[in-house]
Amino acid sequence: LTGGTLSRDDQGGSPKITYTVSDTPSEQHDLIVASWEGQSDYKQSIPLVFNHALTAVRFKIGFDCKVKSLEVKGVYNSGTYTFGQGWSNTQSTKDYTFTFGENGSCQEFSANAFLTDGENTLMMIPQTLSSSAKVILTYIEGGTEKTITSTLKDKVWQAGKMITYTIHKTSAPTTIYF
Repeated sequence: LTGGTLSRDDQGGSPKITYTVSDTPSEQHDLIVASWEGQSDYKQSIPLVFNHALTAVRFKIGFDCKVKSLEVKGVYNSGTYTFGQGWSNTQSTKDYTFTFGENGSCQEFSANAFLTDGENTLMMIPQTLSSSAKVILTYIEGGTEKTITSTLKDKVWQAGKMITYTIHKTSAPTTIYF
């Protein structure tokens, strides 16, 4: 189990996974869980239903621009998953930064292009985001570096869901629309 540990049989109760999301998005993996309660003998099949225990989060850009970086700050990155009950003990937070281009340069993106997708999709602990959670986009416009910062407060990341945020700007680049 990459990033986690499974409780031992002698600890009693439902099995638990203590899990920490990797610091590197390309090294984050989906966590699939299945459980079954009942009695069986070795001649019977056991009906297992598999579920995604994490939330997939990705970002798109809503306008043509040159992107320098995208930061996702203050999100929970560890917790305990209890089979049949869900997540608890989500206390530790982490910041994730995606840089684009080489050596501090930028990468051009067209409107509606994914900034993070595929192996750069964040696989996160399900959570209701706190007031410290935010997204910061740093981009170049007219030769000037600009940033858009928006809170993620009260956004909900549910287990098994894929959430896509598209970053737009107004004439004064201060808002990210979800």
